[in-house]
Order: sequence, then structure tokens, then C-alpha cells
Amino acid sequence: ASIQVALSRRSPYVKSPHRVSGLMLANHTSIRDLFARIAQQYDKLRKRDAFLDNYRKLPIFADDLSEFDESRDVLHELIEE
Repeated sequence: ASIQVALSRRSPYVKSPHRVSGLMLANHTSIRDLFARIAQQYDKLRKRDAFLDNYRKLPIFADDLSEFDESRDVLHELIEE
């Protein structure tokens, strides 16, 4: 997907007190696939408790790793939107 931005001194369509006008069109549909892939990779690592030893040494994660699970839930909500 490409992103195009057009800048002009004055918009011929909209009267504005500003000297510069801009328009951006973007396609964000493929970000959902990226988030889904990240979630799958996270689930595999979390299932094995891989790479979590350093986090467990920190005081905030000493009791549990619920912060990671809450972040995963937020990511799932983004995917479902």
C-alpha cells in the first residue's frame, strides 16, 4: 500500500485561513494481519514461558505476569475491531 500526501499553498475547494493544506489517504487493513501474527507468536512463547526469566526478576513481575496477559487481551480486541 502506498501513502500519498499532497501539499498545496491554497486548497481550491476549501476556504481556510491556513497557508498550507494537506490530504492523506492510507490503507490500514493489513495491520490486522500483522497483529494476528504477533499474537500467535506471543501465544507460543507464553505457553512455553520462554524468555520470561529476566522479567520475573523485576519487582513488578515478581508475583505474576498478568500485565503480559492483559496486553494480549488488548491486542485481541484490536484484532477484532
